[in-house]
Amino acid sequence: MLGCTFGPATRASAARVRTHCPLVCFTLCPFLHSHRTGQAERMNRTIEEALRCLVKTKQTRWSEFLCDVEFTYNSSVHEGTSFSPFTLDTGRQAVAPPSLSLPSSVEQSFDAEDFLEGHRQMVAAATESLRAAQGIMTRCANRYRRPADGIQVGQYVLVHRSWWPQPVGKGKEYARKLDSVWFGPFEVEAVLPRDNLEVVLPARCRKHPVIHRSLCKPYRQSGGGTVVRPPSVRMPAWAEEEFEVERVVAVRGRGGGREYRVQWKGFPAEEATWEPLSNLKNAKAMIAAFHASARRSV
Repeated sequence: MLGCTFGPATRASAARVRTHCPLVCFTLCPFLHSHRTGQAERMNRTIEEALRCLVKTKQTRWSEFLCDVEFTYNSSVHEGTSFSPFTLDTGRQAVAPPSLSLPSSVEQSFDAEDFLEGHRQMVAAATESLRAAQGIMTRCANRYRRPADGIQVGQYVLVHRSWWPQPVGKGKEYARKLDSVWFGPFEVEAVLPRDNLEVVLPARCRKHPVIHRSLCKPYRQSGGGTVVRPPSVRMPAWAEEEFEVERVVAVRGRGGGREYRVQWKGFPAEEATWEPLSNLKNAKAMIAAFHASARRSV
């Protein structure tokens, strides 16, 4: 599928070129849309690069070269299959236009069985070449990847500190280079697609419990063996979770020692806590509403 974005002449030329190039389908869209397949996008980019070299400064003439570019693309040998798309589709080499003007040589006619056998051999060779190319691409892609650890539901994993937000404003007493790298352990509740794990987080943690496998590693006790009881969870000291204030219910103290009794959203009223003003920087509207209500009630 060819996505064309070469100027205002696109729609006018599409109907004309479609009659000469029936294998080309115009979608009139950018070639890097995420809903397209990878093979089609790679073909679109290759054809666009070829057209860009041919049209030079006359971009409106791109449709004149489209059929030639299509023929060249389909008759070029693919590095993965060692055959051209035309050869795999028809079982014979494409006849280039310049060779049509030469004296035609009489070729020996092969029967159908020989033709089919040759075509099967070409397809088998192309499949073997693709399998070898796939192995090379797999080795290159996994060169800097850690092998899968076979993590299953019920096991415990440690989570890398990069999963939590970066600590900000911790002062000189905090040294990130000396802090722990792995935290937890957390129990695996589900193994999800795309190498994701769903873990059981503490009740005070409000983060989404889905973590990529690359940020996890299996938890092993110091003595070895399996985990017989849930271990104590260690959370980063700088991974402070922010809770939403539902309303301010009371105030005590004065000056710098003033504290507000806060009822947290999603928690029962008996779990309201006294918090200093420094912990309520994002709840100024709630504090102002509390003082306004207190003045009206006086």
